[in-house]
Amino acid sequence: MEHKKLRIMTYTSIFTALVFLVTYFLPPIKLPGGYFNFSDSVIILCALIVGGKSAAFAGAIGASLADIALGYTIFAPFTFVVKGIEGLIVGLISKNKSRRFRVIAVFTGGLFMAIGYFLAEWLILPVVDDTFGSVVALSELPFNLIQGIANAAIALLLYELIKKSNKNFNNLK
Repeated sequence: MEHKKLRIMTYTSIFTALVFLVTYFLPPIKLPGGYFNFSDSVIILCALIVGGKSAAFAGAIGASLADIALGYTIFAPFTFVVKGIEGLIVGLISKNKSRRFRVIAVFTGGLFMAIGYFLAEWLILPVVDDTFGSVVALSELPFNLIQGIANAAIALLLYELIKKSNKNFNNLK
């Protein structure tokens, strides 16, 4: 049992670092008030392999630290919450381990991410920065939906490739 806990902690740490590195070093596509990145792929992959708690940690810490490092500090608290819950949602739904639930899980996680940022930009960010509000939130929603869907598909593909390439592959969750 201790061996499994150590593996989970190790994988969680690696995925946390990967979320940060992918967000920080892969060229983000800059948008007004934010950027399109591939961190969700790593968060979702973590949820599928290690579980929701690990993905929540990796998403919350890795992505919010990347926001701070990239100068998007105003988004860091929302990223912490949204990416953390995204990982938890994917992990909880995919616990069933069937392909159908994996597909539902990854796309639900991607959808939650888009809705989470929409709500933050519409309801909360205008309190601290008047350049945000319903117009900005609505204008960025399509890009966030595309990011969520694209990252969900990438994570699902990566998961299936890893599973197929390693006959001894075993989820940690």
